[in-house]
Amino acid sequence: MGVVYAAHDPELDRKVALKLVRAGARGSEERRRLLREAQAMARLAHPNVVAIFDVGEHSGEVFLAMELVDGETLRAWRAREHPWREVLGALVDAGRGLAAAHAKGLVHRDFKPDNVMIDGDGRVRVMDFGLARELVGDPDVAPSAAALAALADDAASPALTRTGALLGTPAYMAPEQFAGAATDARTDQFALCVTMWEALYGARPFAGGSTAALARAIQSGARQPPPRDVRLPRWLRAAIERGLATDPGDRWPSIDALLGALRRGQSRARRRRLGVGLVAVAALVAAAFAWDATRRSRAHAACARAGAAIGELWDDAARDRVRAGIEASEASYAATTAAKVTPWIDRFTATWSAARGELCVAAEIDGAIDEALYARGKLCLEGQVMELESLLDELGRADAQVVQRAVAAAAALSEVRSCSDPARLARLPQPPAAEEARLRRLRGDLSRASTLLVASKYAEGLSVVEAALADAEALAWPPLVAEAQLSRGALLAKLGRYDEAEAALEAAYFTAA
Repeated sequence: MGVVYAAHDPELDRKVALKLVRAGARGSEERRRLLREAQAMARLAHPNVVAIFDVGEHSGEVFLAMELVDGETLRAWRAREHPWREVLGALVDAGRGLAAAHAKGLVHRDFKPDNVMIDGDGRVRVMDFGLARELVGDPDVAPSAAALAALADDAASPALTRTGALLGTPAYMAPEQFAGAATDARTDQFALCVTMWEALYGARPFAGGSTAALARAIQSGARQPPPRDVRLPRWLRAAIERGLATDPGDRWPSIDALLGALRRGQSRARRRRLGVGLVAVAALVAAAFAWDATRRSRAHAACARAGAAIGELWDDAARDRVRAGIEASEASYAATTAAKVTPWIDRFTATWSAARGELCVAAEIDGAIDEALYARGKLCLEGQVMELESLLDELGRADAQVVQRAVAAAAALSEVRSCSDPARLARLPQPPAAEEARLRRLRGDLSRASTLLVASKYAEGLSVVEAALADAEALAWPPLVAEAQLSRGALLAKLGRYDEAEAALEAAYFTAA
């Protein structure tokens, strides 16, 4: 369908993926339709969908400037062993991305493991909406028997995207796609369930030696039995099988309904496992268990409260301030930017809340980490809250320059999970306990400088970081000095003061070493 280049966006100084969708011999009306549908995709902003930054036409070809993801496809990721619950978690995230597209009135039509990326941090993104179309549209033209027969000898065809006689990837196409009937969100649901079956069982549910044979199997609903050596819960298999129904009306009403069924199944399974454990322990040491259960329950509640604390920072009032601040800039795209910023901050705060709760459980309940690691983890998470505070403050009084960088700044919030990695926490130096208040203030200043860097307010950021560097040097704690030198070097480089930037970055390197 096209070619993808790694590229550089000089205006926003970031790496992007630049996809050219080849128009070939398409007529001008088809090109206009493809461009219109690509523009519709650009309206979609969701953490589980590859972000599209720009759309246009160049020399008869539609181009998309997209987020550049450093990771691997779901197929490559699944080639290594993963517990089935971890695999299901990745698939549920992909389903959320599809559901977000459906909410915007788009159907993917070519969902498969090769169109799902998982980055190094484990975040799942659906990509390659090259065949996407609006949910309400003309039905496709049904491929003829002769067209299917012509593909019968093509052994690779079931796993490759088709754009001629077939529109989609045969191995993941729903019966209505082979029939040329109208496609909708339930078409993507079918492809998601084929992908789920394949990822969980290690084999696709429909088989055929050729595209024509595969089409017959899919249209007749002739599924292959799951491998006997793979044992999955009955509720999980039943949920996927409903999504594989031949008649779209027999499938789940939506992908959200499917994901809801999966969540309920997991919750019931957890309750059953917990119930069995409770009965067994109660039979042995009822009194001791009751005491311990009460203690753990209170500890879990305390950990949940610690995780929920970030909600005091990102609440409805904060959302309103951010939206009002961005829209007050009067940039033509301010309202769209405000709508795109919110999901990134939602994702960050949800992940932070979970990580803070898990860190508390590991230290206070499970005893998996000691007090020193716990203190370092809390310090790390506190720094990320400072980043968020600084960002919200900047967005609440945004100008046109900040609005232009707002989505990138929200997406650049630190990866929270690094603060709950025991190996990483063990490598962090312990700050001087007697200077806790001073240290917190300096870390807040450096967080603000980082936000100003992302917002392209380089001179203001340099002023903040140079004052912080002087205080950090007086405090004489090398990790903070190195961080300040690094931030100063980055800001100097943006201002074009390259000799000073080089010296600052070199100093940061040697201080850190």
